[in-house]
Amino acid sequence: MKQQSLFPNIDDSLKKSSSLVLSKFKNKILSKEQSLFNKYSKKIELLRNQIESEQLKYENLVKYFITKVEPEQKSYADALIEFVKQLFIMYKHEKLTNIAKEKLSLLIISNLKSAFKFVVPSDDVKAIYDSFNDTSYDEEESEQIDMMKDSMGDMFSEMFGTNIDFSDMDMSEEGMAKKLAEMKEIFENQEKNSPKTKSRKKTKREIDFEIKKKQAEELQNKNIRSIYTSLAKMLHPDLELDEMKRLEKEELMKKVTNAYHEKDLHTLLKLEIEIIHKENENLEHLTDEKLKLLNIALKEQVDELEEEKEMQKHHPKYENIGEFMHFPEKRATQQIDNYIREIIDERNGLEWDLLKLKERKGVQFLTQMLKQINLPNSFNKNFDFDFDDDFDDDLNENELNTLLDFIINKGKSKKKNK
Repeated sequence: MKQQSLFPNIDDSLKKSSSLVLSKFKNKILSKEQSLFNKYSKKIELLRNQIESEQLKYENLVKYFITKVEPEQKSYADALIEFVKQLFIMYKHEKLTNIAKEKLSLLIISNLKSAFKFVVPSDDVKAIYDSFNDTSYDEEESEQIDMMKDSMGDMFSEMFGTNIDFSDMDMSEEGMAKKLAEMKEIFENQEKNSPKTKSRKKTKREIDFEIKKKQAEELQNKNIRSIYTSLAKMLHPDLELDEMKRLEKEELMKKVTNAYHEKDLHTLLKLEIEIIHKENENLEHLTDEKLKLLNIALKEQVDELEEEKEMQKHHPKYENIGEFMHFPEKRATQQIDNYIREIIDERNGLEWDLLKLKERKGVQFLTQMLKQINLPNSFNKNFDFDFDDDFDDDLNENELNTLLDFIINKGKSKKKNK
C-alpha cells in the first residue's frame, strides 16, 4: 500500500509552480498595491519559467552542436589541411608563373585560416603558414592575446577610471578568475580609501524614497528570517521518525534553505502559504502599507530576473549556437542540420579537388583553379590573421559584462552540477 504524502498539496503545487496571487475577497475590487503584488508575483513566475525553458533549450542545442557539428567541422578542417599540403608541394616543385605563385600563396593562407577556426595546427602545418608570413603563427597568436588584454585594460580604465594591468593574466578560466578576484580587491580598496565628497542636499522626494527603500529592505530581511524560522521548525527532518516523511521534509527543507540564502522573498512567501496555510487567505489580510513595501522587494526581484534572462543568451558557453538560439528548438535543430550538410558538401568538394591535384594532369587543374582567383590591387603575402573572427579589437561593454558574468558564475555552475 502506497504511503500518503506528508504534504500532498505541496507536491502538486510545486510541480505546477502555481502563482502566488491575491484573489478577490467577498467581491471587493483589489487595491492598487494588491494588483501590483499580483503583477510582480506573476511576472516572477513567468520569468523563472522562461529562464528555465530557455536554458534547457540552449543546453540541448549546445549538446547537439558538440555531438553533431564539431566532428564535421574537424573533418572539414582536416580536409582543408590535406588540401593545403598538396598545394604547398606543388608550390615548391612545380614550374609556375610569379602571378600563379602569388595566387597560390593567397589560396594556401586562406584555407589555413579557415582550418585554424576548428583545429589547432601541428608544427608542420604551422611551418607552412610561417613560410608565407613575415611573422609566425605563434607570434601572431601572442599578438592577438596582447591586443585583447590591452583592450580590456582600456575598457576598465574608461569605465572605472582605474588602470589595471592585464599583461600577466593567464587566459585559462582559473587565470581569469584570479584576475577578477584581484580586480575586486582593487575596487574595494579604492572605494574604501576614496575621500568622501560633499553631496548636495537631497530633496524631500529622494529622502522619502530612501526611507521607503530602507523600510522595504528591513521588512524583506525580517520576513525572510521569520518565514525561514517558522518553516525550519516545522520541517526539521531530525524530529521525524517516519523514513518517507523524513526524506520528504529534507527535500522541502533544501528548497527553503536555498531560498533563504538567495534572499528570495517570493519563493519563501509561496512556500509558507503552501506548506503552512495551504491557501492564500492570509495574504488577503496584509495591509496596503505592508504590501507597498513588499512590492518594492518583489519589483527588485523582477528586475534581477529580467537581467538574468537577458544575460543568459550572451553566456560564452553558448557562443557556437548564437545564430541558432533565437529559433524554436526544433527549427534551430533543422538549421544546424542544414549547416552540417553545407560543411559535408564543402569537404566532399575539397576531397574531389585533392584527387584532381594528385592526378597526372594536376598542374593543369591547379592552373584552371588559380585563374578563378583575382589578386588584390596591392598584394602582400603578409596577411593579417585574426584567430577569432568574432572578436573585436575593442571590447564593448556588453562583451566585457559577458566575460565577467562567465567568470563570476563559473563557481555557481560547478556547485549546481555536482
